[in-house]
Amino acid sequence: MLLAFALLLTQTDISRLDQLAASKDLASLSNYLAATSKSGQPFNIIKSEGAYGVGRYGWHAKALEGINGKQYVVFSTPLTSQDTGELLFALEDGKLSFVHESETFGVHIRRHKFDLNFKVHEKKALVTDDLELSIEASGGDYGFFRMSPCYKVTALSTASGEAVSFAQAGGVVQFKKPASGNSHLKVEYAGVVDLPGFAASINDQEATLTNDYWYPMIARKPAPYEITVHAPKGWRIIAQGIKQSEVQSDSESKATYKMDLPCVFYSLSAAKYQQAEFVENGFKSYAWSRRLPMSSLSIQSRLIPQVLNFYSSKFGKIPFPSWGALDTELYGGGALEAYSFASYGGGVPGEDAHEPAHTWWGGILNNTYLKSFWNESFAVFSDGLYHREGGPGNLAARRKAFVSDSSAEESYNEASCAESGANLGGIGSALGYGKGAKVLQMLEQLIGTPEIIDVMKTWAEKDKGKEVSWEDFETVLYQKVSGGYVKEFMKQWIHKPGFAVVDFGKPSFEAGQVLIPTKFAAGSCSYFPLEVYLEYPNGKSATVTVKVMGLSTTKVPSTTKPSRVVIDPWKKLLTEHPGEEPQTAATAFSVKAIVQKGKESWATGFGVLAAKTTMKQIAGKVLVGTPETWPALRDITDKAGIKVKDDRLTFGETTVNLDKGGAAGFVDTPDGKVYFLLGKAALRPELGHAKIAVFDELGRFLDGVTEPVLQGKWAFRLN
Repeated sequence: MLLAFALLLTQTDISRLDQLAASKDLASLSNYLAATSKSGQPFNIIKSEGAYGVGRYGWHAKALEGINGKQYVVFSTPLTSQDTGELLFALEDGKLSFVHESETFGVHIRRHKFDLNFKVHEKKALVTDDLELSIEASGGDYGFFRMSPCYKVTALSTASGEAVSFAQAGGVVQFKKPASGNSHLKVEYAGVVDLPGFAASINDQEATLTNDYWYPMIARKPAPYEITVHAPKGWRIIAQGIKQSEVQSDSESKATYKMDLPCVFYSLSAAKYQQAEFVENGFKSYAWSRRLPMSSLSIQSRLIPQVLNFYSSKFGKIPFPSWGALDTELYGGGALEAYSFASYGGGVPGEDAHEPAHTWWGGILNNTYLKSFWNESFAVFSDGLYHREGGPGNLAARRKAFVSDSSAEESYNEASCAESGANLGGIGSALGYGKGAKVLQMLEQLIGTPEIIDVMKTWAEKDKGKEVSWEDFETVLYQKVSGGYVKEFMKQWIHKPGFAVVDFGKPSFEAGQVLIPTKFAAGSCSYFPLEVYLEYPNGKSATVTVKVMGLSTTKVPSTTKPSRVVIDPWKKLLTEHPGEEPQTAATAFSVKAIVQKGKESWATGFGVLAAKTTMKQIAGKVLVGTPETWPALRDITDKAGIKVKDDRLTFGETTVNLDKGGAAGFVDTPDGKVYFLLGKAALRPELGHAKIAVFDELGRFLDGVTEPVLQGKWAFRLN
């Protein structure tokens, strides 16, 4: 058998395949594909690099001699979570037939039971997984599971201890299927884990298996698990789910977690983390870090409850009694959800609403990333929804400040949101994080905020614990919202590539309607909600939302003739916007500062740079101080509508003490924009698109002014 395999590989030339993979020569690799595998273009991921960087360390072809007598080739590369790799091909008659990762071969993982031991001085993880399986008679006598290629299986056995035959190449393992029905398969494996900033990593100070496929997966189907972790003495162990026990002995730290919510992606870290804890109405929020001070962790723990309370009230109760933010330098610069906590590579995140949203979109409802990045779309949308609807302060002001800019990108033309998995690399990521979220904001505009929240909540309840897609969301959407318009909208925006390539001509007024000439490019999305700003000669104004339906004239009702018409003033339409890019209050943190004596701590607290200048050169600078004792600054803040007395700042009906909050913004003067910055906050404030913004002691937006785009190609004066 081995000789025959070697001869067949000589014919196909495994070394040649390895060379082609290393050089990313897709054209030559494609010549080896069987006719049935060419349409799927399985090698594209080798050329494009993965959505999260897979391929960074190069690709290699590895021979897999199947225990079923067949031959396979695995194209292998170090993996990172939610990306794709370890491409499996059956070798038949000198041609490669692609075996998609979604193929189960009749084997389903019902539950994992892990025992994991960190050998930190060796950078090694030793794992035993008691897999509870459901076996179908169909699918043949052999199955496959996958994991990161750094892990090598040392033994497979049944519940009775009988050895099970297997073969491995890269991160792909073929095994003899147990008998049909429910059974157990014990998997023993180990790996040297050393990819800091990319995937998992272990060193003498910290061990993280986050962002790694450190566990056997079959078709990335969601499964619950329980785990016992052994780590060095004095280390704190952070894992998904609910902690069952934690023991510190003279030789080790040991903790057991139970994750009953089925999920696809598993995270785990251990180190001598400091821990801050905040309890609100019985719910515990945590922040952990090796390197950050307790003051920073305490602030972070206080920011978590409001976000999760909002999501629980809108999408259904969170299935965990706690949630935490873990700062780990091994992760890199981004963040990764784990449903009961999230890992952050760049320090504590502040008022983060994205990773907590994944508890619902990715946790309660599962995504494999093999078909699309739908859950990233919902997490990005939920982040914006929280900032518009869930934060503290003036709700009307928040709704304007945190509208998401829906500018289009060329990559949106490459594939549809519904068919844009990790195999598309950066295109899939752009569609998931970008286009899909912007489409959801337009859907909110189309059907209403309470309505889209109701659809999302119903969906989370209906499909809890399942692997789902855009189509499953649409099933619930169409049950809740009747009519063909929404179906056509979703068809154009989710199931086809592209965006709105549209131009609007000069409007006219006739018989109670503003008539806007509308011209679409070929293939353009042509069904969408459109906001139109109408300004009247008496100074009054109104914003009207209409449904565009691909017609050559868009009609906007108006009882009288407006003097000014501005199309899409809040940039909600997913298109290439021709309008201006207004500056925001956040610019105050990036321009040079003139700092009032005695207020240096305000400037350094926000990281602004003092400028050597005179008071005659204030245009383009930010004035940092208090208007109570600085007349030049008082002239600016008066124009902004801000008053300060006895260190209390008032804007409209919002008041903050300047030692527990403040304000930022700018006003226009004849010489140019003059910025201002008053007060203190523990974190850099999050101000959205506001021109003037008031924030609290944690940097959360409370009130302000946000202006629509009223200039540009789509702004018209009517005669």
